[in-house]
Amino acid sequence: MDVLLVNPPLKIESPTEHLGLAYLAAVLRERGDYEVEIIDAPLRGLSLPQTVDEIARRRFKVLGISIPYQEWALVPLRMAGMLRSRGLKAHITVGGFFPSFAYENLLKEFPGIDSVVIGEGEETFLELVTALIQGDDWRGVDGIAYRDGDEVVCNPPRPLIKDLDSLPFAERDTLPLALRRSGYASLLSGRGCYARCTFCSVVSFYGLSAGPRYRARSPENVADEIEGLQREFGVSKFFFHDANFIGPGQAGRDRVRRLAQELLSRGLRINFSIQCRADDVEEDLFSYLKEAGLRRVFIGIESGVQEVLDRFKKGVTVAQNLEALEILKRLGLNMAIGFIMFDPDTKLEDLVENVNFLKRAGVFGNERATIDMLNRLQIFAGTPVEEALLREGRLRGTYLHYEYDIADPLAAMVYTVAKRLVDLKVAVKRVLGFRPGALEELG
Repeated sequence: MDVLLVNPPLKIESPTEHLGLAYLAAVLRERGDYEVEIIDAPLRGLSLPQTVDEIARRRFKVLGISIPYQEWALVPLRMAGMLRSRGLKAHITVGGFFPSFAYENLLKEFPGIDSVVIGEGEETFLELVTALIQGDDWRGVDGIAYRDGDEVVCNPPRPLIKDLDSLPFAERDTLPLALRRSGYASLLSGRGCYARCTFCSVVSFYGLSAGPRYRARSPENVADEIEGLQREFGVSKFFFHDANFIGPGQAGRDRVRRLAQELLSRGLRINFSIQCRADDVEEDLFSYLKEAGLRRVFIGIESGVQEVLDRFKKGVTVAQNLEALEILKRLGLNMAIGFIMFDPDTKLEDLVENVNFLKRAGVFGNERATIDMLNRLQIFAGTPVEEALLREGRLRGTYLHYEYDIADPLAAMVYTVAKRLVDLKVAVKRVLGFRPGALEELG
C-alpha cells in the first residue's frame, strides 16, 4: 500500500464520514493511481491501542493523520509517538485546522511527525506523496512545514482550489459503516465562509492561502453526487457540512435555489440538513428548500444581546435572529441552535437578556428546537479571539488546551453552579440506568 489515512480515535458522540480524508483518497486514486486505505477509528469504535495495532499491521509509505482542533490533538499526537516506538519508519504528516496554525510548536515538540500540511490539502498532499514515493526531495513542496535540524521551515502557501467542481467526488470507503451508525451520508457543497466571526477558525483557515475564502460547487455537480450515492448506496438522508450552506448575497441564494430545482427535477426523494446564518433565512427560499427535502437547520444565533453580537462581529442584529427562528418555526423545520451563553466577557445581565430572548423566540418547550444552554466559548487556534485573549494575558494552559475565567464573578458563579447541577443529573441518570421515571421517584 502507498498511503494510509487515519481519523484518530476521538470521543465523538455521533461520528460521521471524514470528508477531508475522503477527498484526499479520491485525488490520490484518480490523479496519482495510488493505493490508499482509510482507517476511521471513531466510526469503527476503536480505542487508541486498537488503532495503533491496526496501523502497525499494515505496510505503507506515507501516513496521513487528521487533527481538526486542539481539544482533540493529544490523542493523534500520542498515536504518532506510539507508532514510532513500535518501529514505524513511514513518513508521518498531519493536517487540519489546528496543525495549520500550530505547526511550529507541533514540529518542535513532537518528533514523531515529519511534516504538516497547511491549509487546503488535496493538491499539497498529492504532491507530497508523489515526491516521497518517487524518492524526490519532498521538502520543496508548497503548502507544508517541516523540521530542518533544530529549525522549522514553512514553505510558501498553496493557493486555494478555484474550481471545486474540478475535484473528484469524495471516496465512500467508510459510508456503509456511517450509514449503519447514523443513517446519513455527508456532503460538502461549498468551502469556507464569507463572514468575520471572531471565534470561528473557518475564515482564518482559508485565509492562510490566496484566493476567495468562500467557494461553491455548481448545483449540477452536487446533484450528480447525490444521485450517484442514492443509486449506489440507497442513501436518502444527507448532511451538508458546509460552514455556510447558503453562501454570500443573492448569488448564494440563487445557487441553492437552483440546487433545489435540480433535486426536484431529477425526482430525488431525499431529506437533508444544513448549517447557516440567521441573515440567510428567507421564508420563500427555505420553503422551497423544504419542498426539495430540507428537514433540519443548524443556525448560528450565538446571542440575543446586540452588544455581544457586535463583539463577536456576527454582522447580524437581534431582530434578524428573532425573525430567522420565527421563520424556521413557522415552516416546521427542526432547529439546532448555535448559542454561546458564556464567554470570557459574559455579564450577569447578558444571561438574563439571553434567557428573555430565547423566551421571545419560543425556544423553550419547542420540540423541534435543540440548544445547549451551558455552551461555553471554545478558543480555537488562529482566531481573532485567541489572538486578543493571548495579548491580554487571559488564557491559561497551553496552545493544546486553553482555559479562561469569566471576568464577571456573578456570571462565573452561575456557570459553575449550573454545570455542577447538569453533571450531577447526568451522573444520577447513569447510576439509575436511564430507567424511565427513576428521577421522579427520587423526588
